[in-house]
Amino acid sequence: MLEFTQSEQGSLIHFSGDFTIFEASQVFEELKPVLLEKQDLSFDLSNIVNIDTSVIQSFMFIKCLLKNQGHSLYLLNHSQPVLDLMERLGLLSWFNDPIFISPEGENKQ
Repeated sequence: MLEFTQSEQGSLIHFSGDFTIFEASQVFEELKPVLLEKQDLSFDLSNIVNIDTSVIQSFMFIKCLLKNQGHSLYLLNHSQPVLDLMERLGLLSWFNDPIFISPEGENKQ
């Protein structure tokens, strides 16, 4: 479900599969050590198949937490389910991450 990559700019976390309220607490536990490192984070959302509002709320919390620490959260490569939910909730501009639509209709960061 999560794959971590470290770079000079911070951590890149790749999410895959379902990411709903049923997985959210486990994922948050896995993210805690990274959040405590007080660094910029990037979440690659390209392989999220199913997402719900609890996860979007978690992203909002993490973004605010990092901002208070002087760091940033970047959401990258939004999958279509992620994009659809964020659009329905009116949160695309709140997160303010660039979204690119490829000619094939696939979302890319």
